[in-house]
Amino acid sequence: MNVVPDSLPQTDTEATMHIFNRQTKFARRFIQKFNRLRFFSVLILIVLTVAASAAAIAITGYARFNAATKQIKTEEEIPVSTEPEPLPSPGQEQTTVELITITPRGFEPNSIRRPAGRVILVVVNRSELPTMTLKLLSENGAVLGQTQLPRNRRRWSFPANLPAGRYRVVDASRPSVVCNIEITP
Repeated sequence: MNVVPDSLPQTDTEATMHIFNRQTKFARRFIQKFNRLRFFSVLILIVLTVAASAAAIAITGYARFNAATKQIKTEEEIPVSTEPEPLPSPGQEQTTVELITITPRGFEPNSIRRPAGRVILVVVNRSELPTMTLKLLSENGAVLGQTQLPRNRRRWSFPANLPAGRYRVVDASRPSVVCNIEITP
């Protein structure tokens, strides 16, 4: 008597079913692996697309910011001189720059003390307020300079030859926020 294990097919129909089931299992595994591969391929494609878009936005945003803040000169426009620029003579005044930054907390620094003479006040807006009206006021309240700074305009320069005295840079919408400037003789 021949005993056949239960795992082997007994008839032709069972043998056909056994082969079909093995092929179906193989097909299912193949499809699962293919779907995983397709999923990871699409995921990598999405990540690369997002990274390329972010890089393009960063580059164009930087270019817009750069173009808005300074004028780019071509080689033909840049004056070239082999002569060194003369230093100011002892009797000639030298222009200096005072940098004032506006933050959400107010002006930094909130007070400046400097000698009399030519100065360029440069105000950098980092407050994120929608708009600001800046005024340079003298001791008696006279307006020496005024400008509107919308959020997209980050810088204001005010050249002045300030005599000895006290001055204030004020944001008109926030009069308590002040930068005091003291010019000494």
